[in-house]
Amino acid sequence: RRRIELLEFVLQACAARGDDGRAASWRARAEEHGLGSRPTNGATDQGLGSQGAGSVLRSRLEAAKAKPGAVSFTKVIDAYAQEGLAEEASHWLIRMRSMKVRPDVVNYTCVLGAWAKASEPRAAASWLAKMEADGVRANIVSYNCVLDACARAGDPDEAALWLARMQAASVAPSEGSYNTVIKACVDVGRGVEAKSWLDRMDAARLAPNEISYNSIVNACGKAGQAKEAATWLAKMVSRDMKPDLISWSSAIEARAKGGDVDEAAALFDEMTRSRVDPDRITFTSIIGACAVSGRWEEAVVWFEKMVDTALIPDVMAYNNVMRAFAGVGKHTSAALWLEKMKAAGIQPSVRAFNTVVHACSKAAEGSEAIEWLGKMEAAAVRPDVVSYTAAITACLSGRDGGQKAAQDLFRLMLQRGLKPDSFLRGVMA
Repeated sequence: RRRIELLEFVLQACAARGDDGRAASWRARAEEHGLGSRPTNGATDQGLGSQGAGSVLRSRLEAAKAKPGAVSFTKVIDAYAQEGLAEEASHWLIRMRSMKVRPDVVNYTCVLGAWAKASEPRAAASWLAKMEADGVRANIVSYNCVLDACARAGDPDEAALWLARMQAASVAPSEGSYNTVIKACVDVGRGVEAKSWLDRMDAARLAPNEISYNSIVNACGKAGQAKEAATWLAKMVSRDMKPDLISWSSAIEARAKGGDVDEAAALFDEMTRSRVDPDRITFTSIIGACAVSGRWEEAVVWFEKMVDTALIPDVMAYNNVMRAFAGVGKHTSAALWLEKMKAAGIQPSVRAFNTVVHACSKAAEGSEAIEWLGKMEAAAVRPDVVSYTAAITACLSGRDGGQKAAQDLFRLMLQRGLKPDSFLRGVMA
């Protein structure tokens, strides 16, 4: 319906300007797509391809000669803004002014929102300046659009600056304003600043909400601060707030990074008791914790739980199970899971193959490590420095010495333009 309205007002504007050529072009497009419009008799909207509705649309537009009003322009600008088409929304606001129809705060804010969706803080700031130069006072929504543009562009410093400008303009920031700055900090890994903004929010007598706390928990999770993430989760629960899936997954991931399977599993249980359904990332994180701690049996159990919940494991889930086996030198099992990955229709990455080669290295199986390098080549996956390092280490750790095989692999690696790291240079010295 929005497209129908948009086309209607575009044609109306063409008619008002006397641009019959462009109007005819747009009518041709409408007819080509069988575009209908809303009947004027109160009947229900016709679907695409309705000839009756199409004729009504054409007669209405051809008869329209009056200058489009503010409502018409507002609908066009809003339609483009809703789709995130900032250039088009801006163009129609400029057209609106050129036709002596005065834009209001709603029109300008629609354009600001479109530039925010486009992650263009400079353009958003420019339009806010134009808005004020036009005598239209920016409100809280207008400023929040600029804040959002800064956050989407990954610039928390600029977001903080605009919050200060907002206050200087006697526009009181809302919870959403502070939450936008907090999220901007979190997204670029600046968790400490995110927490400081939560304190500022509290000082401004604005109560942090679920969005605020979820952002902080997410920041702790990204930084691997497992205890802090759990503490913030507990604060949320104590204030009758409901942590979302991202918060729970972040806290679980923080535990998983340290290989704390039991704590990660406890958080998982608490999450499900709170009626928050786990997703693929949640399960993959716990499987990763099992991999870090070498608990391969539990890695398999969690993988199977994931499948039982109708979630489809991705390459990371498979690779984490393989890592669990590789860590304890179970190269045969790691290889079996790579084959399971392929059977599931997932193309193993170089990382997946490297996990199997690493498992061979742990088991001191040089010949098998070399064989897997060949399998990588056959699968059109080019071995990298990690692949060769693991295979060389496997050869040197083998019972038969494997010195010659290691040297041959090292020469091949150099011939392929791969530069050994400091560890490998030390091994081959």
